[in-house]
Amino acid sequence: MKKILLINMDGVLVELEDGPFSENKNKEGFFLNNKPMEGAVNAFKVLSAKYNCYVVITPVWSNPHCWMEKRLWLENI
Repeated sequence: MKKILLINMDGVLVELEDGPFSENKNKEGFFLNNKPMEGAVNAFKVLSAKYNCYVVITPVWSNPHCWMEKRLWLENI
């Protein structure tokens, strides 16, 4: 049986620099345009071979679309 590994999304899998808290207010979407951290996708794949990996997220409570956008972001990487 594989051990469980929890991986934080914000600042670990996803780069937040150009995200919802950046000064670029003209971006569409709240979270979808963020880029993966360098090497994060490959590292997740490697870890997933050894562990049952779960991504840990928290929403920005002031934006009800945050949960959906974070889930969609994960599906598209």
